[in-house]
Amino acid sequence: MRVLAGDIGGTKTNLGLFDTARRAVDGRDAPAVLTSASYPSGEHRGLEAILADFLTRSRDHHGDGIAAAAFGIAGPVEGGKVETPNLPWLVDASDLADRFELPQVTLLNDLQATGAGIPALLPDELAVLQEGRPPPPDAAAALLAAGTGMGMALLIPVDGRWQVQASEGGHVDLAPRRPEQLELMEFLFERHPDHVSVERAVCGPGLLSLYRFVVARGRPRPDTELNEAIERDPDEAPPRITDAALSHRCPACDAALDLFCDLYGAAAGNLALTGLARAGVYLGGGIAPKVLDRLREGTFLDAFVAKGRFNGLLKNVPVRVILNQQTALLGAAREAEQVSKLLAIT
Repeated sequence: MRVLAGDIGGTKTNLGLFDTARRAVDGRDAPAVLTSASYPSGEHRGLEAILADFLTRSRDHHGDGIAAAAFGIAGPVEGGKVETPNLPWLVDASDLADRFELPQVTLLNDLQATGAGIPALLPDELAVLQEGRPPPPDAAAALLAAGTGMGMALLIPVDGRWQVQASEGGHVDLAPRRPEQLELMEFLFERHPDHVSVERAVCGPGLLSLYRFVVARGRPRPDTELNEAIERDPDEAPPRITDAALSHRCPACDAALDLFCDLYGAAAGNLALTGLARAGVYLGGGIAPKVLDRLREGTFLDAFVAKGRFNGLLKNVPVRVILNQQTALLGAAREAEQVSKLLAIT
């Protein structure tokens, strides 16, 4: 049977057609991919237009038809619909099933899809930040993913496998931990007087906000030429800031990335305590792999464990970075595979 899977993010949409009769050639616990493609999300009016193009291009791989489809999408799923927070899209599972003659379309929160893909990862697709201790068999795990936005989820053990509990934890209040961060809160409140969430600081656009905060404070000073380029093209600012910080070309970029890692670590520690995630914390999304060396320098883990009386507990929690950027797509494929099996039984 063929299943259709997708990972729909604010920046890009990854789609794949999978064969459930064959396992992935590299030995991972996922169906074999037949064909895949990536689309810039912002250049399309909706998911339907992207699916129409992909299914036309992959017609030779459809076989006897597509048994089921599953899509991980950034945003809360309600009644089989998602209004995406970072795109002007409304995605409706029933409409997609009707339009493309699919027996079943399942919509997942994007972090649910990522969580479903974690068991399919190979050992070298996870980078260790903190080894931690072997967890008890009934332990939960936590997942955070900073990219275009900030996603969070809890992975709860049920009948020998993880059930991924979706959340919108990226929109909880940002919590300052030091006087500098109190200044940051005032800076962000001026720009977002309704609510300052974790996502306002810990995501790609959030990194730009942190950089602007550092520049506004006047210390350390930015690279003048780079600052002009950043303000001239804000959409390209996050990778410019990251590259300049990692190469130590711009002191202000360096300080912004350190602050980003600090806030990311604190948020991860908060979620680990909320879910008592003794089985580990996983960092997904596109940013963590790009700044892996900086995450390893200590600022992230210092903030992660800085929880007073629970410092010792968090030092025992494994922390890993997901390196495979197709994890959410794999998770959506595994979910579509499960749905196709249920449909075959009924």
